[in-house]
Amino acid sequence: MISIRRWLLAWLLGGLLAAMSVATVWVYDRAHEEATELFDFALRELAVTLPSSLDAARLAAQDTLFNELSEEEVGTQVWVDNDVDPDYRWPENSSIPRLSPGLHTIVHDGVKWRVYGLDQPHRYVEVAQPIAVRDLLARRLATRTLLPILGGALLLTAFVWFVVSYGLNSLLVLSRRLANRSANDLEPLIMRAPDEIRPVVVALNGLLFRLNESQMAQRTFIADAAHELRSPLTALKLQLQLAESDATDPAQKAHLLKIDARLTRTIHLAEQLLALAREDAYEEIESDVLDLKSVVANVIGDLSVVAERKQVDLGVVGNGEAPGADASMSSEPLWVRVEPHGMRTLLWNIIDNAVRYTPAGGRVDVRVRHSQEGIAIDVIDDGPGIRDEDLVRVFDRFYRASDAASTGSGLGLSIVRKVAERMQLEVSLANRSAVHGLHVTISGFAVP
Repeated sequence: MISIRRWLLAWLLGGLLAAMSVATVWVYDRAHEEATELFDFALRELAVTLPSSLDAARLAAQDTLFNELSEEEVGTQVWVDNDVDPDYRWPENSSIPRLSPGLHTIVHDGVKWRVYGLDQPHRYVEVAQPIAVRDLLARRLATRTLLPILGGALLLTAFVWFVVSYGLNSLLVLSRRLANRSANDLEPLIMRAPDEIRPVVVALNGLLFRLNESQMAQRTFIADAAHELRSPLTALKLQLQLAESDATDPAQKAHLLKIDARLTRTIHLAEQLLALAREDAYEEIESDVLDLKSVVANVIGDLSVVAERKQVDLGVVGNGEAPGADASMSSEPLWVRVEPHGMRTLLWNIIDNAVRYTPAGGRVDVRVRHSQEGIAIDVIDDGPGIRDEDLVRVFDRFYRASDAASTGSGLGLSIVRKVAERMQLEVSLANRSAVHGLHVTISGFAVP
């Protein structure tokens, strides 16, 4: 995947680097040209201003200014009256051959020279200088010129980096807002965006609107279907119970009992579909401060009829009634901040699952404990437990373990997970180690 930031920076900084390279070559070329003109002029001036008297020239060679010129490796030779050998050399080891008047560029003894010859009455003056001196000066001039340009380029690089990052900040804000949204938050995005980003925001809002409409239609269908099924199924249940009471044939009564069990499961499925649809469409409300022990006691009281019908011992345990329990089930309230409806739904489905999967004569214990780790609720049953490979998938909708013997529909724990995520609670499942059964723990309660 190509990064827009890296793409922009690569092209902008690459273009800047190319421009800097071109500017460096141009500046060096101009500096070299200026140095050449400057030194050519200096050579002419030196040839013209050389004293006519050789003795005076020798005295001038001892002058400080001439010494400074000699430091630039300027060589001077003078021929008088067309003599073959120079009558004057400076420095004395100078051996540049005599050339025609004017400027010349030659290579002598492996060194490249710039030579100027001046034809004067009764004498010929020749001044020479190594090209390397000019190149060195050109590099110095180019360096002095390029240093400010390089500093400006660094500042421009930082500015380009800042501008690109700031220009793409709207995309980062958009991605963060989308990443922080929950799966159920399909409200349109409201944000100020540049003209280039606005079409993306508009398209996303259109997609969110269509997704919201689709989910609403699905929830409405499930809720309507569950509601329409519940009433006729309940009436059919009553009629079946009347038929069971009037039946005298044992075989017929056994068939009616099987039908009754299947009908009970269908009614339970319709109720859980309706509960799941409500949770999907649930609008978050403010949490309230409740006594957790009172909520647990009320849910157990509502499910006690189901437990008695199945001959399951359902109750609250405290210190001494279960391993590791504390004395939190005393008369003192245990205040937590939760959603009343969500807390009841969560407990109802967990305890109802425990009762359904616990065989007759079994036991379901509910414990509220308060320790240093925080407040938690334990629901412990004597059922068959869940295979380790199924523990991860039991929260999926309509998933039931292959060895499940209860009349469950596979939706109870799905509802539990949805409610727990909304309330920011943690629900963990573990098989009991010493005996058969499942241990469900609810933790993460906020204390007011």
